Amino acid sequence: LLGLINLQLEEYDLAAANLSRVLKGTPRYTDARAGLILTRMAQKRMDDARALLHTGLALSPGDATLLDLARRFPVLESIPAAEVK
Repeated sequence: LLGLINLQLEEYDLAAANLSRVLKGTPRYTDARAGLILTRMAQKRMDDARALLHTGLALSPGDATLLDLARRFPVLESIPAAEVK
């Protein structure tokens, strides 16, 4: 995904635009969602990152990648404790 490359290059606005476009067409695409969560965190947009995580877990409950993000980044841990095991 181009958005993930943008993220690695710290081109956060481009990353957000490209990853958002992917998610509009494929909302359950975990790699794109995780990349956008990390992008929003890099942009200090924690509420957006948290909302993306919550939406992702609502679409794909128990998704290992999204749960791992919640574990690794305490700022995202406002999700219900039952979901972060």
